[in-house]
Order: sequence, then structure tokens, then C-alpha cells
Amino acid sequence: MFRNSTLLFIVVSLAFLVLSTIAGKDYYKLLGVDRDADNHQIKKAYKKLSKKYHPDKNKAEDAHEKFIEYTNAYQVLTDPEKRDVYDRYGEEGLKNEGGAGHGFDPHDIFAQFFGGGDMFGGGMFGGGRRRRQQKPMGPTINLDLPLSLEELYHGKEVDIDVSKQKICSHCSGTGAESPDDISRCDECDGTGTKVVRRILGPGIVQQMQTTCTKCHGAGKATKKKCHLCKGERVIRGNDQVNFDISAGTNVGHLVTVEGEADEHPDHETGKLVFKVLEIPHRLFTRQNENLYLDVEISLLESLTGFKRKFKHLNGKTIDIVHTNVVPNGYVQEMKNLGMPSIHNSDTYGSLYVKYWVKFPKSVSSDVSSKLKQALSSVDYAGAIGMPQKPVPLANPESQETSQAREHDEL
Repeated sequence: MFRNSTLLFIVVSLAFLVLSTIAGKDYYKLLGVDRDADNHQIKKAYKKLSKKYHPDKNKAEDAHEKFIEYTNAYQVLTDPEKRDVYDRYGEEGLKNEGGAGHGFDPHDIFAQFFGGGDMFGGGMFGGGRRRRQQKPMGPTINLDLPLSLEELYHGKEVDIDVSKQKICSHCSGTGAESPDDISRCDECDGTGTKVVRRILGPGIVQQMQTTCTKCHGAGKATKKKCHLCKGERVIRGNDQVNFDISAGTNVGHLVTVEGEADEHPDHETGKLVFKVLEIPHRLFTRQNENLYLDVEISLLESLTGFKRKFKHLNGKTIDIVHTNVVPNGYVQEMKNLGMPSIHNSDTYGSLYVKYWVKFPKSVSSDVSSKLKQALSSVDYAGAIGMPQKPVPLANPESQETSQAREHDEL
């Protein structure tokens, strides 16, 4: 009994070893995607890993090997025919058909993926080589990104849902119901082109090469169209796009997200460009790194002083106290209470507070008499309404008696 159990264990172990050898690498696990992942998910995973392990950026000993493995997995899983073979027979099945790792340059695929340029400078390991012909770049999608002044002040992690054209998740962009429904075009014999000859006259023949009208240049024919995209190879869908807006970002700033525009099998995916817009604020207006605030005061407050408080974008409450005359149009500068600098988040602009004096519509004769008596003996400055230079809040030479206090909101 013991001998039989031991023999069974050995047989099972050997079978497992053989199956593991045949199966080879798990490309899905390698890229960190599910087995039913679509092209977009595979592309996103490859983009992250290939950038991390590119040998021009990562100097680890195993970076080169990992980079090739990730690129090989990406090439197989984004090719409908190779993916079908891999799903059925594993890596060994691809080798038997000359698939995985045969006849491809991982650096060419990386260059195609990122638009054909040297992302990290130099010549990809310092060696020049001939690149394959690149697919044309797809169109750019321009979108507006309205943000509140608070979001521009603090910065924001944007997570936005974008409606776009996507490669069909069922057929992976072939337009066919299954890989078995794809065959060579019998009109052009798989070349995608046809040669047309026209007789212009005796002994004069014009020869032109045109795109095959049956397969539209694909070189392939489809027996049965994909039920999801109806043979169009693309469908409408939504994708989540994530990026950061830095504190102090200016209005009109453009945020570019590569490879997230409309997808199509015949071109590289273009970029999304977001234009930052500012949603009007109920209190503040902005100009570059400075903030502006208009405050209305009565004539009495203008002459005798007043107190005001308001909530700043930083969440704190600002108290303003004036105990003397504040003329109409007076501008008070409050340093370091503006927007953060986009170049240095520890540096802030100024807040300029402009005071507007409200005058009474009319006064009685009794009030008029008292005003004449009260104001006839005071010293006057310049005419009310004349432009005043901004006076820093902490300026020791200022004759204005004013206080401003910033405190945390309780």
C-alpha cells in the first residue's frame, strides 16, 4: 500500500513538472492582468512595467531580462491570433508556430508604444538600429477642466471619466467573431493592394497601385463579423484618467495625458489635452499668484473704523480691524495670503483688499447740521476716490491704524 502511494506521488509530481514545462510563463500573471483583460488594460499594464524596467532607466541586473519578458507578453496578448494560440496551448504552442520571442525586437515595440522616440535619451542601450515603420499617430482630444479656486489653491488629484472610442474588447480590433473567421483576402492575396492597368493608347499602358477595395488595405477577409462591434473593430466606451494638478496651477495651463485619446487598430493612440479653467469664486478673484477681495463699508465705518472677517482659501478665518479713517478705493496688501507659487509651494503671493465706501442716499437737515459741526474742525487728506498706493499690512511707516489677524477655523 505504501509502495503504491509513493509511486502515485512520483507520477503526479512528474506530470505536474511536465505540464509546467509545457505551459511556460503565465503572461497574464506577468503583466498583472486577468485572463479576460482587454487590449486597453493590457496596454496600461505594459506601459507601467516597461517604463519601470527599461534598461536605459533601470540599472538593475535583471532589468533587461524583465523588460524583454514584459514586451514579449504584451506582443502576444495584444495579437488576437497569438493570444488564441497561447490561451489554448501556452508558451510552448507559440514556439511551435514561431510565435513568442521569434523575429521581434522588444525595443522596437517599446518605441512604437511611446511614439517612436527615445524616452530616456540616447539610442536605447547606446546602439543605433533601424526602426520599423510606425503606425500614424491618432488625433488629439482637447477637453476643458473646470476647477474651483480652492482646488487650484491646494492642488488636486483628478480622477475623470472620459468617453472615447475603444478597440473592441471581444475581437481585439480584428472585426471578426473569432480568429478562425479571419482569412487572407482572395482579392489582393493578402497584400492589401492591387495593381490596376489602364490602356491610354496604342502601346501606352498606365500602371497604378491602389488599395484593395475588398479588404480596405488590411490584407485579410472576415467570414463572420464580430457581434459586439459589427465588424467596425472599435466601440464607444469610458475610461478613467488620473493625473495631478499642482497647487498654484494657473488658468489656461495644459495637462497632457499620452496614449488616452480615441483608439483604433490602425494608428497609435493619441493624447488627451486638458485646459485648466477657473470656476468663479464668491469672494476672491485671482491674477497669477495674487488674490483680490472687494469689501464694502459704510460712510460711518469709513470714518470711525470697523471689523470684518472672512474665510480664506486655506480654511482659516481672517480678521480685519481698522480703527481710523479708510478712504474709498483704499487698497490694503496682505502678504503671503495669495496663491501658492507654481514654482515653489512654500512661496505665496499677496492678498489685495480694496475698500468701497457706501454713501447714504440722503440726510436730514438735523443730521447735516451735526455733520457740519463735527467735520468742520478735522484735518483732511487727499480727495476721496483718488488712487492710493497699496500699503503692506506690516509696513511700519504706514499712518493707517489697522490690524489683520489670521487664526485657525474652530
